Amino acid sequence: MKDNIPKKSILVIDDDIWIQRIVCGYIESWGIKAFPALDPYSGLSLASSEKPDLILLDIVLPDISGDKLLKMIRHIESISNIPVVIISSYLSRNVFNIAIKHGVKTFISKPITKETLKEKITIDLGENFFYQNTA
Repeated sequence: MKDNIPKKSILVIDDDIWIQRIVCGYIESWGIKAFPALDPYSGLSLASSEKPDLILLDIVLPDISGDKLLKMIRHIESISNIPVVIISSYLSRNVFNIAIKHGVKTFISKPITKETLKEKITIDLGENFFYQNTA
């Protein structure tokens, strides 16, 4: 029966390799699959192919900003309902307004701690996300 239960997963879209490693390490320490994406194109591709439970999205990205990528995600039917958490050291009023308009409930300011990350993920996915079978 366990084999039929899909593994929980989170997509991390951030162009900072060190943030990627740290955040993905936190996620995997909870038994959750982390998909890293260093640019918006690979992030969009992974979101479409893997259908993660949650997307952690940086705002400052090469070529396409995170707020524009968020709009794109919301217009692709197969991934439009995936919860998105904005992670950034740059959180302006404009970014907040755009994000909230597109269904974002949660924001994390960098630097990110393991405790804060878990707390913010819980807002979107609930406490049970971390305790349900992740095999």
